[in-house]
Amino acid sequence: MKKKRRMIEAFCPSRQFVSNLKVGDKAPDCFGKWREVTDIIDRFEDPSGRLVVNYYTDFGRSAMRLSGFLVENLLHRSIPLKARYSASQLDVMELIMQRNHMEVKVA
Repeated sequence: MKKKRRMIEAFCPSRQFVSNLKVGDKAPDCFGKWREVTDIIDRFEDPSGRLVVNYYTDFGRSAMRLSGFLVENLLHRSIPLKARYSASQLDVMELIMQRNHMEVKVA
């Protein structure tokens, strides 16, 4: 029996997405699942001028939270993406997404 592969989403956030993210919005956690943002920890520009946001998302029914961060125009490298693709493959995916301003779902 073949194991069924789940769809993995590759997300490269725009400056607008990063700057407008607020409590109650959905954002990817480290596992690539879109969850409700419970707290915005920090928002700043990195040395290269990219906007960064650090946040917490809820994690199921318990009181646990997951921290996450997004960087403008950089691929959100979730655990499933890093498990399936090499760093160089993710770099290429990131370049393609930056050039085309796109979001891609990959199998």
